[in-house]
Amino acid sequence: MARDSDAHDGEETDRRLVGGWEGRYYEDFAVGDVYKHPYGRTVTETDNVWFTNLSMNLNPMHFNEAYAAETEFGERLVDGTFVIALAVGMSVIDVSANATA
Repeated sequence: MARDSDAHDGEETDRRLVGGWEGRYYEDFAVGDVYKHPYGRTVTETDNVWFTNLSMNLNPMHFNEAYAAETEFGERLVDGTFVIALAVGMSVIDVSANATA
């Protein structure tokens, strides 16, 4: 395993950079491991509005563009539940692809 170096002072830490195989088993995990996910995802306005309506989140901050424009943020906010779902989905390849029920 590659060692992770601290971004501030270049010293080595106890963390391991983990990658290179899919679907780890329980015994493959170690405290302090750092997982570099191979995939990224851009969240679009369509993703946000679709998920907000699908989950029946009625807060206009997430789906009403005119309302959101008048707030301190000036635009719609991404539904936090969508962010969590996306993060969990992206982690499957690393942490649970071999899981059995």
